[in-house]
Amino acid sequence: MLLVAVALVAAVVAVYGEVRSFGFLDYDDGDYIFRNLHLLQGGVLERVHWAFTSFRAANWHPLTWLSFMADGAIFGLDPGWCHLENLLLHGLNTALVFALLVRLTDAAGKSAFVAAFFALHPLRVESVAWATERKGLLMAFFTLLMFHVYVSYARRPAVGRYLLVAGLCAGALLAKPQAVALPLVLLVADWWPLGRLGQRSPPAAAALIAREKASLFIMAGVVTALTVAAQRQAAAVASLAALPLGERLAGAVVAPVAYLAKTLWPAGLSPVYPFAHPPAWQVAGSALVAAGITTAAVRWRSTQPWFAAGWLGFLLLLAPVSNLFQAGGQSMADRYTYLPHIPLFVAVVWSGGRALRSRPRTRSAAAAACLLLAVALGVASRRQTGFWRDDLSLFSRAVAVTKGNWKMHYNLGNTLERRGREAEAEEQYLLALAARPAYPEALNNLGALHGRRGETALAASLFSRAVSAQPGYGPGWFNLGFQSEQAGDLDGALKQYGRAAALQPDAAEPRVRMGRILVRLGRREEAMASCREALLLDPGSAGAAVCLSDAVVFPSRQARP
Repeated sequence: MLLVAVALVAAVVAVYGEVRSFGFLDYDDGDYIFRNLHLLQGGVLERVHWAFTSFRAANWHPLTWLSFMADGAIFGLDPGWCHLENLLLHGLNTALVFALLVRLTDAAGKSAFVAAFFALHPLRVESVAWATERKGLLMAFFTLLMFHVYVSYARRPAVGRYLLVAGLCAGALLAKPQAVALPLVLLVADWWPLGRLGQRSPPAAAALIAREKASLFIMAGVVTALTVAAQRQAAAVASLAALPLGERLAGAVVAPVAYLAKTLWPAGLSPVYPFAHPPAWQVAGSALVAAGITTAAVRWRSTQPWFAAGWLGFLLLLAPVSNLFQAGGQSMADRYTYLPHIPLFVAVVWSGGRALRSRPRTRSAAAAACLLLAVALGVASRRQTGFWRDDLSLFSRAVAVTKGNWKMHYNLGNTLERRGREAEAEEQYLLALAARPAYPEALNNLGALHGRRGETALAASLFSRAVSAQPGYGPGWFNLGFQSEQAGDLDGALKQYGRAAALQPDAAEPRVRMGRILVRLGRREEAMASCREALLLDPGSAGAAVCLSDAVVFPSRQARP
């Protein structure tokens, strides 16, 4: 068993090892890591307080912030070390999956194949190669540890073990909110494979199990409320007006079957699959497939309980990120399958093992076929990993394999613009807006591009469209303020910079701009306060230092522009 575990970890390193040489991506890595001043600035207690109170990145996951803070303290936020930690976490999670299934079922062979399929499937690439997805790896790590302790608790109940289960469940919840489904998944495990819950279970056993889960449900409820608050603050949650209930239900029906399709044929993978109302035939077909699998699970619940438990566990772990609770504009994401794939592969492998039970001659051939499948998955994953090397490679690949992918068109435009390829960048922004006309980021970047060309009226129009589409979009207000300042409307610029500063509590530049205007208007005390606030946010800001100097030294009408 130890050799199998070592082989699984070695396979993980062989397939994903090149991530050690990858840099950060301009795809949330800046917001989470390399542009996040809170990871390095301030005292330890101050940073810990921020981790537990911040809604940055439209989420609440303090343990993830603490993990990146530890990276900063030890490695200085070096991308190579961040990627190496993700790689090692995935290897450790793979070993934990294998060990857990062996403890639960005593079936080492089937457990090894489940762990191999989990470890090497191409849908894992996003979780391993994307530094930001540390949160999903940490969630899985604490979840798997929790299940290991829960097995011990179920077999020999003790208060200490239960408290450890609750603590590890809290760790998973503090790493990523997708873990809110864990109390329900534990109930499924109580039925199979633990056998604590069933038709023959006495009422006292059911009552004990309910009491055990009560505190876990309370924790999950608190995390759900905090996550919803964070996403609403960032305007990341689609309203019922923008996305009616009927479209949500249709998307929720299609998503699990679409994940099954990606599992069976992992081609055309992208960091984002934009949400679009599925056609009626797709909804009907998905409903039939889901109904067929569910019917089989119900009928076989006595003879093949692993199939029902695996299918139900798969659905429960996907539920928090289903289209019913649509946020962020994507219909699916490869990373969402990280935990759900484990019960799904259990259902498939165990059912295959039962089918071969009466055919001993074919077992060796089936094992060889499974081994070849694992190798094929590893080869596909290694190829997919290469696309995550840098921004240009990743985003170019994404727009090539998906249609109407507004987020990836925007990100590719952003990458091209940074490389000085403005004409190609403009084309990508226009493609993003063709797919999503009210996309504030694309409107804002396109406006900035026209502004640099001297087309100020067109730029101002695009900035106005950006803040009309999303009134809480701070960069749009900042650029409107800059346009007003350039036109000589200092009062208008001051209001727009103020709006940008209120919407971007971590941004120094709007406060610097406000300070400069306040100096020119003769409001020096306010100017000094604004510049000091900017320096607190970014102590290395030369603009804030000059602004403060102007406020202190220069007469109000002679301040440097």
